Amino acid sequence: MPVTDIPGYFYDQNKKRYFKIMPSGPYSLASINQAKRKSEKIQLQQKKDNIRQNKRQHLCVNTSSILTFYRQRAIQASLPARSMIKYATTSAYTQLTPQGQVDLSLLENNHRATCTNMVVSNSSSSSSSQCGSDILIGYKGGSIVRYGFQVTPYFQAWKTSQAWQTDSDITSLHFGQSTHDAFQPVLGTSMGQGSTRPNQLWRYSLPLTPPLTNDNVDRIEFNNNNISSYQSVIDPLLLPEPRWDCSFVRRKDTFWTSFITDDIILVGGERHMFILSSSFDFISQIPSPSAVFATQLSQHQPRVAWMGCRNGRILLVDNRIQHKSPQQKYRLDSAVTHLKPLEDVSSGHSILAAGMNGSISLWDTRKHSPLRRFYGHSNEHTRQLAFDVHSDLHLLAMSGDDNKVRLWSLLDQQSEVQPFWTSCAFSDNVCQASILSRPPPLSSVFLNHLDLNKQAMPGLLVCTGTPSLSWLSIL
Repeated sequence: MPVTDIPGYFYDQNKKRYFKIMPSGPYSLASINQAKRKSEKIQLQQKKDNIRQNKRQHLCVNTSSILTFYRQRAIQASLPARSMIKYATTSAYTQLTPQGQVDLSLLENNHRATCTNMVVSNSSSSSSSQCGSDILIGYKGGSIVRYGFQVTPYFQAWKTSQAWQTDSDITSLHFGQSTHDAFQPVLGTSMGQGSTRPNQLWRYSLPLTPPLTNDNVDRIEFNNNNISSYQSVIDPLLLPEPRWDCSFVRRKDTFWTSFITDDIILVGGERHMFILSSSFDFISQIPSPSAVFATQLSQHQPRVAWMGCRNGRILLVDNRIQHKSPQQKYRLDSAVTHLKPLEDVSSGHSILAAGMNGSISLWDTRKHSPLRRFYGHSNEHTRQLAFDVHSDLHLLAMSGDDNKVRLWSLLDQQSEVQPFWTSCAFSDNVCQASILSRPPPLSSVFLNHLDLNKQAMPGLLVCTGTPSLSWLSIL
């Protein structure tokens, strides 16, 4: 039966009856129009979701295995290149399985040690060691150790430096750009402890790791076959010690984070972001309304910096303009733990932000609302969780306070993106994870020793607080 308009009354579609329009309350004209607009908005969103769902079903590719993807790629040759990259990476990294684990407490002979930081060197850079990639591990209390590692034919790690001590807990850790062929810079920040141990930004230099010898390979094999015992791969007396280079101190402050490039260093403090040159010369300081937990430089605009604060604000500052306060761009509902500009992904005007309440969102820097949100992350109170973005593969890896690592595709165009892979829970919190598309190859002496020529497959390197290192490979 058609609904007839009656002057002074409106027809409620849900209750199937007429109501008199009142001056105020739920049946006022303003409330009726507001409810009507809300209903139309919901219907429009449902229509868009249906169109998007139909499009996804039409272009759906099974990513449960690489072979299935290859087969469907041949069938659906009309897929856009962007979709093809997404399906290829998710198909590969869905196959991640544990390949090995190294107990770092055996290497350090300290079962009470707790990892807090990890950084992997770039094996293609000039500062890399001659036998593959290096790992820096920061321990609770401020101790730092460098390790070498290999992932094929089995996963193993070994010490390549003496342990050295900073003044307090480490809040950030980096490999620097080498300016000398024989040394590898190590930079980081310490939180500080009281007036006698102020916070610091520091830089040390380590001699590069020498190539492996036949004796080293024998010991690596022994350690792989004897899990409960450990032999030092490199004689402890021959392990190099770091050389202190320089430091930057601000008393009555706390250094929470840092970001480095070849020319500029950013340090996030309690009320300021400090900008220094690569030689630690002070350039300027940017005021902040709250502690700076995350900071990044724009890749294509190296004088533009992002700041993620404890109060949830994401700020943008151009350090070419003197005495100018940062501009607030966005605000999260909790403290900002991680930031990553994605200038080589999508439109080139995106930034990824993670909050302490478990939120992960991708923002368009030209707009004021998130492009999409990434769901499935678990966090309620932790600031230092594993976070890694691989720009070439368009992948995001992040750990939660449930001790699980999750992977998301940055090419997923849905407004609500779910993780396509979730690890089993690790035994302790995951302090860092790195997506390695090109793991370090075996050294030549190792190949000669075992008569092998096995290609290292891409995977995920995970560091837990227990302390341990785990390698997960796609095959």
